[in-house]
Amino acid sequence: MTTLDHIHRILIESSGLQDGIHTEEDTLKLLEYTSICLREEKSRYQQASYNTFAKRKLFGLQFVDYKLTLLSTFVVADNRWACVWERSTLIPHRWSERKYWFQVFELLFTLKDMIKEQDIVTEQLIDEHTGAISVPSEDTLRARCK
Repeated sequence: MTTLDHIHRILIESSGLQDGIHTEEDTLKLLEYTSICLREEKSRYQQASYNTFAKRKLFGLQFVDYKLTLLSTFVVADNRWACVWERSTLIPHRWSERKYWFQVFELLFTLKDMIKEQDIVTEQLIDEHTGAISVPSEDTLRARCK
């Protein structure tokens, strides 16, 4: 999912009803695509601060059977990425499982808050890259990630 400013926020992958090889491949695909999106952003904001970019996260949602998992991918060091499991929940599909809706909503509200934080980081990246906020040349992505 991208927004009007063409900055990626969330990638979504649905893996079907069975957990197995297909699910593992979809998880790897989600990790690969989130990394590609972050690399693309890294190349877009070369004049921004490395420290600001280090706060940037991209989120992945994966559906497997009735389970929803939220992942976040971010830069750890110059060209190394990390992917962290944030939350998982079952999506209820029976009346007897209705209490799981609390966890579903908690995951969604957590994601909403995380996206708001990333909107602030994205605005700062844009401000730094365009020169609205001054960044010492030795602290830019261009200087740090040659």
